[in-house]
Amino acid sequence: MIEQFANDATSDLAVQCLIGDSEITVVSAGTFPTAGPFRIRIDDELLLVTSVAGSMFTVSRGIEGTMAAAHAQGVAVTHIITAGGLAAAIATIPSTTILPGTAPSAPTAGFTLYVDVADNTLKAIASTGTITPLALP
Repeated sequence: MIEQFANDATSDLAVQCLIGDSEITVVSAGTFPTAGPFRIRIDDELLLVTSVAGSMFTVSRGIEGTMAAAHAQGVAVTHIITAGGLAAAIATIPSTTILPGTAPSAPTAGFTLYVDVADNTLKAIASTGTITPLALP
């Protein structure tokens, strides 16, 4: 499943959360993604939300090196982007192969492809620092 993201998603715990709980309830889930997976922070703990049912989140506790902990009713629950979340999102991007001859001016080795958002063009950066716009077929 593809990692889900939302801007400024935050709420408070509706009820206390104990260390062994695999479900948490927030006061309002309206700003959070409507389905998992996505990541949240409660106090110093990172949690992976795997499913959403109204204001109840099913979670995996103590992810990415944090420890599961009890949390008091009313503490903040914040949707966050983490290194693990970014890695999961990047892993869903299909790889693309540029076939020989489709971009004859591209460097032949040691380069990185990127999309220049200023002009929406595909470009290659050679290991020498040279930037080459690529012509797509």
